[in-house]
Amino acid sequence: MAKKSTPILLLLAALVIIVIVSIYLSSVYLSGGIPGSANVGSPVIVSTGSGTVYRISAPMPTVNETYPVYRTVTPVVTENYVRKIAKNFSLEGEVSTMGSGILLIKDTAKEPEERVEVFQNSGGFRYTIPDKMFPTVDHQPNLPSDDEAKVIAETYCSGRGLLSEGECFDNVSVCFRQGAWDAGKEISSYNVTLAAQCRQTIDDLPTVGGTTTVYIGEAGEVVGVTKTSREREENPVRYSSIISPEQAIEELAAGTDVITPLGGNYDNVTITNISLAYWIEPLASSQEYVYPVYVFSGTAEGKGESYPVSRYLWAIPSAKR
Repeated sequence: MAKKSTPILLLLAALVIIVIVSIYLSSVYLSGGIPGSANVGSPVIVSTGSGTVYRISAPMPTVNETYPVYRTVTPVVTENYVRKIAKNFSLEGEVSTMGSGILLIKDTAKEPEERVEVFQNSGGFRYTIPDKMFPTVDHQPNLPSDDEAKVIAETYCSGRGLLSEGECFDNVSVCFRQGAWDAGKEISSYNVTLAAQCRQTIDDLPTVGGTTTVYIGEAGEVVGVTKTSREREENPVRYSSIISPEQAIEELAAGTDVITPLGGNYDNVTITNISLAYWIEPLASSQEYVYPVYVFSGTAEGKGESYPVSRYLWAIPSAKR
């Protein structure tokens, strides 16, 4: 009996070895190095046909097998719709056409002039006081702190119904900086206006491109608001499977399904963060569905300089979009 069971035992042992080797190779690929060796944590290096080398120094994100796809709800942008938005900012005036698909109200009775531009393809808008958003200054304006700017933006938008429940401003950056140069050397630099940003979220994922941005100038005055977030149906139209992070890396290097091309000539791109988000098209573009994308963030290097860079790749294959 013992001799007859030997082939079965050998087969079981071989299967165990195969499983162990598979787990081992997976850990090597995901970590970028061999466990227990000097390579632990070293980046996965992926070359592209263009000569750019991607160094993946980010952990693989944990993702679900499927994600909801939503249909957008785009308002019909009529003259009355534009006037309703303008009224939020106490603007009055005639509605005119500005370029293709943009309706405009300029309130020339105000000094300086104020305006609202509404985009027909998205229903989004841009309110500005141009002379106060981009003024010429010879001193550092009195700008609020980042925390103060968040409060100013939230108070301003809440009073005008521009924020949904639970939304908040969590990022502040310089919108407009003015500098003076002499013989190629910067001799002065002033931060002129700030941008406080509230990013739209969908099913607990952030969006790329869906924001409410409030522009703040001298003494905390709000000098502009841009709303690029999209309305959507409450329930998803379907759930769709997505590609794995590992496959996304391969497609990034191959240039497959990449939404934005990599501008400039870079030798190396080091990816330090990989995440998922929902993609929102720009203000002037139409959009029927909202799909998830992979977001690759890091640093691009070329010609002796480095720049922060983000690349976006569709998480749902084109055949399913």
